[in-house]
This record gives sequence, C-alpha cells and structure tokens, in this order.
Amino acid sequence: MAKAAGGARNGHLSKEELFARLVIREEDYAIPGGGTIRIRALNVREGAPFVGTLGKEGDPADRIKRLCLMGIIDPQFEPEDLEQLDGGSLKIISGIALAIMRLSGLLDDDDPFAATPPPKASSSTARKSSAGSRPR
Repeated sequence: MAKAAGGARNGHLSKEELFARLVIREEDYAIPGGGTIRIRALNVREGAPFVGTLGKEGDPADRIKRLCLMGIIDPQFEPEDLEQLDGGSLKIISGIALAIMRLSGLLDDDDPFAATPPPKASSSTARKSSAGSRPR
C-alpha cells in the first residue's frame, strides 16, 4: 500500500506520527501578583487515576495538592512540600490546578469549569442498532 505525503496512508497518521503527537505539553504559568512557574500536562498513567477520583468521596484539597505535585515541574515539588499549600491562596492554587487540567485535556480551553466531552464516534465505526428502528 502506498504512503501519501508525510507518511500518512489514506489520510491517516502512521504509528510514528501518532506517537510524535502524544508528547506531553509544558508551558509557563504566570502567578497572579508576579512570577512564573513551569507546568506540564499529566500523562495517561497519572491522569487516569486522578480522573477516577473526581466526584468520589475524599478530600478535594488533597486532590488539588496531588495535581500540583504531578504538574508543577519548576520549581519541583516533593511530597513533603504539599502541606505548605494548605495555607496558600485557594484562588492561586486552584488556578494552577485548572491550568494543569487544561493542558492535560481534562478541561475545555475556553471554559475552565466545563469538562471536555467524550469524543464522538466516527460514522464509519459507530455501531448502528437495527432493533426497534423505524423508517422516518
């Protein structure tokens, strides 16, 4: 089968191209009042368990602190640093956590409080049920 320009076949990415696009994104985050830190997106191994805790029993402050531990890369946090976040500004710490979630694809870029909807099934792969369907 012949490959199209860029290595894609029939307009689809090759495996190598897909893996190249799965790179974890990083960015500088401006702290209100001055200064910047470096944050990164969570990878699947980190993000999936975090998503699994949302909406469940547990300490929301602990979730935010763990998210900061995983997502802030400069300055680098250690687990023993997290207790110092307890007395910090909720606005600043939750802003950092939301930015990490946005980079990770857990929030929509335009609305920081809207969860990203699941992707829609492709019409070529969507399962169609014929049971109980009627012509329109």
